[in-house]
Amino acid sequence: MLLACMMCWCNAFAQIESGGMVGCFRDPTIYFDLNSSAWKQAHETVLQNVLKFMLEKPEYMMEISGYSTSDEKNGQELSEMRAQVAGDYFIARGIPKDRLVIVGYSHTRPDIPEESDKKGENRRVEFYIHYK
Repeated sequence: MLLACMMCWCNAFAQIESGGMVGCFRDPTIYFDLNSSAWKQAHETVLQNVLKFMLEKPEYMMEISGYSTSDEKNGQELSEMRAQVAGDYFIARGIPKDRLVIVGYSHTRPDIPEESDKKGENRRVEFYIHYK
């Protein structure tokens, strides 16, 4: 069963190693522009840290969850594309595809209310890591 805990990604590594606890790497989260599935270069460090952990710990699996906002065209497809782009990053760097679950949730799980002027933060990808 996949459970999610909200914690800073830098603390998540220690939490995961102490008993198979699930880590949600969300701070900072990978964000996207409106109607785009390309992340900004600034997120490379987050991706490298998650990649390093996954390469060092083959006994863990990861769900890559993509999200969109209600004002984006084809929100479900876009959220899936965002998750897939992140998945492709890890696969290209040696993480076997069978250790990844890639899923898009469209705008069904917003962090920020859709009415907020900060709803763009809902255009994101999150990484949920758990023991096999």
